[in-house]
Amino acid sequence: MVEKEINVNNEIGLQSRAASNFVSTAQHFISDIYLEKNRIIFNGKSIMSLLSMSLSGGESVLVRCDGEDEEEALSAIENYLNTGIRRF
Repeated sequence: MVEKEINVNNEIGLQSRAASNFVSTAQHFISDIYLEKNRIIFNGKSIMSLLSMSLSGGESVLVRCDGEDEEEALSAIENYLNTGIRRF
């Protein structure tokens, strides 16, 4: 398992379209992907889970990836969150 605290680098955070694109990015990986905010863990491959998180721009989130491609998954998620939220 790998994990990293990542700052969301956009104005709107993970709302609707950005959350949907996040899930699309996460589903490219075999690894489980979780985000933790305020000690609550959210499934990074579930749109409903991400929307319930209400992650705003400028906030930090702990990202955990666990599985055979965990390093690649964490790198892709970090790139997604750090580059102004766009689809990869």
